[in-house]
Amino acid sequence: MRLHEVYLLEYNRNVTQDKWGKRILAAAEVNYKTLDDFWLERRFEDIAAPGVDPFSKPDWVDSEYRIDPDGYEDDVWKDVFVDDVLEAVEEMDPTPNKQYVPILLKWYCGSIAKNQQLQVDWQDTLNAMEYSPDDGYPQDWSDLESSNSVDDFEGDFENFRADAQNLNTFQIEDGAQIEETLMWFHQYKQQLPLNNRDIGRYPSYYNFEDTIDSFRETNKVDDSTPETTLARDDVTVLYNGPMGTVTIPKTHEASCELGRGTKWCTATTNNDEWFKDYSKLNDLIIYNEKPGNAKYQFHVTLQGIEARDARDRSISNQQLSNFSLKHPVLSPILKKAQKTALVKIANLHWDNAPEGVLGPTIYTADIILNNMIDYNEAGGGGVMRFVDGYYTSPNSTDSLANQKHIPKSSFTKRMVKYALQRNKPWPLMEKLIIKLLQLKMPNIDYTKSAHLQTVNKFFTAMDKYADVLNPQWKEYYDIKSEMLASIGQSK
Repeated sequence: MRLHEVYLLEYNRNVTQDKWGKRILAAAEVNYKTLDDFWLERRFEDIAAPGVDPFSKPDWVDSEYRIDPDGYEDDVWKDVFVDDVLEAVEEMDPTPNKQYVPILLKWYCGSIAKNQQLQVDWQDTLNAMEYSPDDGYPQDWSDLESSNSVDDFEGDFENFRADAQNLNTFQIEDGAQIEETLMWFHQYKQQLPLNNRDIGRYPSYYNFEDTIDSFRETNKVDDSTPETTLARDDVTVLYNGPMGTVTIPKTHEASCELGRGTKWCTATTNNDEWFKDYSKLNDLIIYNEKPGNAKYQFHVTLQGIEARDARDRSISNQQLSNFSLKHPVLSPILKKAQKTALVKIANLHWDNAPEGVLGPTIYTADIILNNMIDYNEAGGGGVMRFVDGYYTSPNSTDSLANQKHIPKSSFTKRMVKYALQRNKPWPLMEKLIIKLLQLKMPNIDYTKSAHLQTVNKFFTAMDKYADVLNPQWKEYYDIKSEMLASIGQSK
């Protein structure tokens, strides 16, 4: 028996965890902050408090995985998470001795080096453009698609696409299609040209999939969606005309029918989890284009538009721009879906909203909240229950109820902007503001300029609310007078 055969037969998860654990965590951090992988989001909802970035904050909650916060240990969750990743990767490997797990891990961890290289390239791009901070370009390349900058130069930023293929990795949620590709390869590899039989020679999963698909006849998308499928009760037809069909599947079964011939995880017949995860945020929109019968799937959320072709590859920024801004059929549909996503969440009570709705980072949360408040202003204002909860619910990490310091100016200004849109007093917010000020007043050092600046900016912003919506807010004005007197005494 050859040496490599002995190694394969003796695959051991514990040994693999020791060898790959740190790289898995590093790749998962890149992928969690960059890609829309629902598998990662679900795992981190189990591990960390909703909306908390597990890689930057130790604000854990009780769970079966971890000790309670009073006995918090920084690395408790990491071994469990790596074990979860290994289990998921093992499920992708169709061989009994899991011989493809090492190459799968190598492919998955490809995002570590690629992310570093993209950041270097991005900085070089900024320097070549004689970048100024006032130009609005983000410092991190992965924030580009979330900013408005990419829309200004169609096609110029394709090297910085935030998708799994461009990052030389893969999404764990796509495990079923990865397993299918590996099954075909394992069964027919002896029939492939000699240079294509060694799986270790493929630099990434997508390079491997491209090669294997070139030998498979099943890569072709089915013919256009039949009328019998369009007539289903669980299919909403938005368009049926010379440019094709645009539909919304209302059930997993409908998603499988409409996605026949594609590699979408939402069309996997033996697993309805992905369809449910996507649909709870907003409807899936499926476009079967004519002529040619190409299929595309769109998912519009508060974070933007995720668009995939039939092979489950992210389409280019330029193609997405054409679909969302110029296409005579899709453009109005996608714009309406963006408003629907906002309204759907804005009208929900904070505690009933889907987990992770504000995205994985503070940056995405800021974008989503700003979009909500801007949309509210454009619509004439009013109460948004979700935004109310963001500022006042004890279950919101950033709630006034959980603030440890007097809020920063940006936080207060945005809250007041929304409060003025509400156009009526906000008693719960007022109560939390007073409680926070009473708690923090003894800790303010009036001899420090930084403290004085924070206090001054806070009252400047809050005065706009008090003067307009509650000029009789006695507690607020009393505390403000007391603090101003303390400032005068310190001089």
